[in-house]
Amino acid sequence: MSMGSADVVNVSVPGEPSGVQLGMPVQVRDLVATPWENDGRHGVAFRASEIRPLSAPPSSAAANKGAGQ
Repeated sequence: MSMGSADVVNVSVPGEPSGVQLGMPVQVRDLVATPWENDGRHGVAFRASEIRPLSAPPSSAAANKGAGQ
């Protein structure tokens, strides 16, 4: 993943996420990445406590909060 690009990753969550559709930007809570290996295959499994639709991109003021500290 690089700055300015997007990737799709599968994230396991308890229950069904409400209002989330394939390809939509989302916000995740308590994201954990766990590396795994099985029979010579390997990867990373992602789990979160919650996924919700991202309503709007952060404002430039919020993005710059803390700049210069």
